[in-house]
Parts: sequence; C-alpha cells; structure tokens
Amino acid sequence: MLIVNRNCRSKLFLVFSLMCLLLVSFTGNAQETIIGGKVTDAGSGDPIPFANLLLKGTSVGVTTDFDGKYLIKTKTPSDSLLASYVGYKTRAKFVKKGTTQVINFQLVEEATRLKEAIVHAGENPAFTILRSVGDNKDEHDKRRLSAYESEAYTKIEIALDNMSDKFRQKKVMQKITQVLDSIDRIAGEDGKPILPMFISENVSKLYYRTDPQLKTENILHSKINGLG
Repeated sequence: MLIVNRNCRSKLFLVFSLMCLLLVSFTGNAQETIIGGKVTDAGSGDPIPFANLLLKGTSVGVTTDFDGKYLIKTKTPSDSLLASYVGYKTRAKFVKKGTTQVINFQLVEEATRLKEAIVHAGENPAFTILRSVGDNKDEHDKRRLSAYESEAYTKIEIALDNMSDKFRQKKVMQKITQVLDSIDRIAGEDGKPILPMFISENVSKLYYRTDPQLKTENILHSKINGLG
C-alpha cells in the first residue's frame, strides 16, 4: 500500500495546479485570431484610409489608418474577412481561425452609371413678374394719388468729344485740349477721348398734391464739378 505524506500531497497538488494553469493559458492563446494587413487601390496602389474590415457573421471590425493598415485581435471565430469602402467593390478573403496571419486587400473601383436626366427649359420666371407689372401699372400709377412724396436723384453731364484738329488749335481750346490729352484714358463708344466739362448731381425730396395742385422740390444734397 502506497502511503504519501502530507508534504508530498501538497507538492503534487501544486504541480498539478501549475500544469492546469499553463494548459488553460496555452489553450486561450491558441484560440485568439490575429489578422493584420493593408488595403490599397488595385489601380494605383495607393493606400485606402478608413476602409472597413469586418469578420463575416460577427460584429468584430476595424477601419484602416492613414496608411491603409489595420490590425484585428479577436477570440470570436469567423471563416472570412470582408473589406469595403465607398466607391469600391467589397472583397472577402478566407481566415484561418486561431492563428496569426497577414491578409492584404486590393480593392477595385466600382463603376456606377448614373441614370439619364432630361431637363426641359421652361419660361424665365422673370417674364411672369414683368407681365404682372405691365398689367397692373395703371393701378399703381402715382398720378392717381391725391398726394405723394418721393426721393429723386438727378445727374446732368456735359462733355466734349469728337473734336477736330482745327477746333483743338483754337486759343480758347488749347488749355482744355491739354487737359484732354492728359486724361485720354476716358474714351467714348468710338474709342476717342472725351472731356467732361460739367457734372451736376442732386438728391432731392419731391412733394406733390393734386387739389389744390402743388409741386415742391427740396434739394437735400448737391455736387457740381466742371472746368473753370
């Protein structure tokens, strides 16, 4: 009969516990699946950042970084890995469960053909407004009012242009033509220089009454420029 003392039993129990702990640890590591790789454009070879990687049938997934790289660590098994990105065809690749592996993806652009759209040009909406203004001009004619006031802006401009050489040689015009030659950048419709002789600008307030008839204009601002 084999007799084991208390000290031996304690040592055997300790050894057995360590063996179980190592076995559990080894089994747990063996079940973890580690996948790393890179997602690139199949045409240019450029990395695709923020592409989606998802283990099929699970909620385990990541997105690629700015260099198109990714890393997945999971104990949730799956037999395939999906890679997708907007504008590219989704691809799937086989995954070995419980191992460390490298899976790279090259995604192909998905050609999307847009549906044909035909646009028929209608009438310019401004024409409807203009017709309405014409139809109602009599109703809104200020002359139908018994009294009204309004603000007016008036500009009067006198200029010389198209002067002949003979006219330019006259004494009275010599000083003026000298000024004209210095500002020849001011040109008329025919491209020839023009000389503003007099400009008057007024901002005024108009008052009108029909019965008894009264019309008054108060000048608020005035500006006059000219040669002199």
